[in-house]
Amino acid sequence: MLRSFLFALLGLCLVTAPAYSCPRIGALVDFNCDQDLRVVVIGDSLVSGIGDTENGDIGGYVVRAARAQRTITFTNLGVPGYHVTQLVADLTGKARSARSRKIWLAVADADVVVLDVGRNDRWDMGMPIDTYRGLRRAAVRIERVVQAERGVAPLVVTAVLMIPNRGAQAPWIAELNQIIAKNNRIARPTDLHFDTISKRLLSDDQIHPTSEGYDEMSRVFVRYLTKMLPRRMNRLRPDADRDGIYDLFETLKFGTDPTLLDTDGDGIADGQQIFGSF
Repeated sequence: MLRSFLFALLGLCLVTAPAYSCPRIGALVDFNCDQDLRVVVIGDSLVSGIGDTENGDIGGYVVRAARAQRTITFTNLGVPGYHVTQLVADLTGKARSARSRKIWLAVADADVVVLDVGRNDRWDMGMPIDTYRGLRRAAVRIERVVQAERGVAPLVVTAVLMIPNRGAQAPWIAELNQIIAKNNRIARPTDLHFDTISKRLLSDDQIHPTSEGYDEMSRVFVRYLTKMLPRRMNRLRPDADRDGIYDLFETLKFGTDPTLLDTDGDGIADGQQIFGSF
């Protein structure tokens, strides 16, 4: 009788447990096909949440996005005062610091990595084009290292920055934003537009958003992740035979044929056989 009860319980678990396929978990594409959605945000004080009085200056738009999207694990790697030059050093230095190790640990399993950084580079007295080149170098470095170590790289998104309302910093960032937005590519997006957010949502320091400003940043971020980005990710992860497994992972991970719905001919689609229903 106990055995019958256990089998019945197991059957119930199999019916009610979520079964995920490569293409989607909720709204977002499972870009690295590990049945776990992870978004990492790397940036400065606007990522860490300075000015977010509602949450004690911690969390900002990332913590709000995490509340809104429970199927995604968000990692906030915001550091007040962070520069692109520091990011490049953290990603390329031979002797990895604790911060560098934290970044690499987070991005190794990420589906999406967002770079929301560059505002503080104005004070290095460099040109916006130099900051953009640093951002591009950081994106390429993340892609290449994770690809080499894990076999598949995350999608790296460079954000178009929210513009402050302070002196010479605002036009400098506006120029940087033009360069970022102009270099939008399918495989390396630069179309997450925080520059659309009103300066009226800045706090008294005219740099950091108020809690209401972070609410709006979160809405922009979640809309981007769930509406715009999946279309781009689907283009990068085709599923030619519509079996619920991206072509890339049919050969890389599962040994199935990307041109056949049912590789072994047993009447069950490859995705259903590997993941359950999809």
